[in-house]
Amino acid sequence: MTTPAYPDPIGINTETGQWGSDDGSSAWHRAPHLKGELRLALEDRQNAAHDQGNIATIEPAAILLPKDPSDVGAMVTFCHQWGIQIAPRGAGHTSFGQSLVSGVLIDMRPLNRILAADERFVEAEGGAPLGDIVAAGLVHDVRVRTGVPSILRLTIGGVLSVGGISTLRDQGGLVDAVEELDVVTGTGKTLTCSLHENVELFHAVLGGLGQFGIITRVRLAMVPVPPLVRSYTFRYEHQDLRDALNDQRILSDHPGIDETLIRWAQQESGPPIAELGVGIYYHPQTPPNEQELFQALSRAPIRTADMTYWERAESVDKRYIGYEAQGWSRTTKVWADNFLPDRSSTAPITDSSKVFEELVRKVLEELTERDWSSTSPVLLFRKHRGTFQRRSFRLPDAALGEHVCLFDISSDSFGKTIDESYVPELMARNRRWYEQARQAGGTLYPIGATQFDASDWEHHYGSEYFAELKRLKAKYDPGNVLTPGPGIFS
Repeated sequence: MTTPAYPDPIGINTETGQWGSDDGSSAWHRAPHLKGELRLALEDRQNAAHDQGNIATIEPAAILLPKDPSDVGAMVTFCHQWGIQIAPRGAGHTSFGQSLVSGVLIDMRPLNRILAADERFVEAEGGAPLGDIVAAGLVHDVRVRTGVPSILRLTIGGVLSVGGISTLRDQGGLVDAVEELDVVTGTGKTLTCSLHENVELFHAVLGGLGQFGIITRVRLAMVPVPPLVRSYTFRYEHQDLRDALNDQRILSDHPGIDETLIRWAQQESGPPIAELGVGIYYHPQTPPNEQELFQALSRAPIRTADMTYWERAESVDKRYIGYEAQGWSRTTKVWADNFLPDRSSTAPITDSSKVFEELVRKVLEELTERDWSSTSPVLLFRKHRGTFQRRSFRLPDAALGEHVCLFDISSDSFGKTIDESYVPELMARNRRWYEQARQAGGTLYPIGATQFDASDWEHHYGSEYFAELKRLKAKYDPGNVLTPGPGIFS
């Protein structure tokens, strides 16, 4: 970004929405004193007008780079006073403009300090990258209890606003590792919240899509982690989908397994091939007992590799750094992300579990050349439903199955020439897939490009909890200035 040479003081004309020096109008109001930087240059604002999806375009009027959390509080107070929309943004890893705003965009990445770390917890500012948190824990031979998503450049506050999913089978979402937060509410007030203090705000903010406050500090629970990971890869032809799903069920129910993930990838010819990845954390003196772990599976692994925990953690991130060097960040991404309920490996086969398998099969058969690229795999994460505890992170009802699966179709235009029909056609398809998931008891993971209106959001949260969220919105963001992108309360 470039730094504009604007004279001090800077403010906004609330009638025109224009930021700049005093224009002599009674509608001009001076911005609060800031320790950080307020950027107004057109180039900066244009660069911030897109998220990772490059579908939506909303140019902010101003960009705040805070030096410390007090800058966030001061600017939110100002925006609340004058009815200016404001939104925090970390890595912008959504694909339908969820973090975009026409008012003030707060780039949270300067608030990236690790504040404290030991064998019990890591405490960090809201803009800290996940990779820094992982590294801070490893100094003490611990990891985040729930694991973290695989792209380590994502900011902790941004991930917590949507939920956060790792490949760990039995530890809930990243929001479930949070012990304490500092949150700047929509009036600019900073509140500390936890399961013992400001509890309703704690639950509302975690997975709350930025609607109730901006996370400026987080404390995460840590657990001991062995230094090594042994990874295994199992391969399944297209016709072996049932084996792939059932093997993942078995492994997800085994206490000796740490991570599972199914990944489908495009082939040069023929249907996609599935690879089930498995990770086991271990100490050198106690390597995994593969015969016992895999005896119930349909096949043996085709690959095995040993690495450190850090090498495992950064492997996906390193891959995407390479993609970005080839222009991946500029591609159009029409992601579809839905949670689906499923049974455990020991539960009887039911109509619900049959629907799950059939839905996965139908989606895979619908995929075309417009979906596949070297950067757009299809992923299936599998977690134990009972390990999720945060109310705003919406998942299928536990009565529908002991497992919950995130089905992620990360379609993008990498290496393709696309026309104007690409986005609307894929978004219509995303909506159809969501409807199918919803009929099966599924829910949306709101990082992708699925069009939602007010009635969809009410169904997403359930009428009773949605009424509670509207009450909390009126309490903590009475001016409705925070994070308008999702359109939940508009």
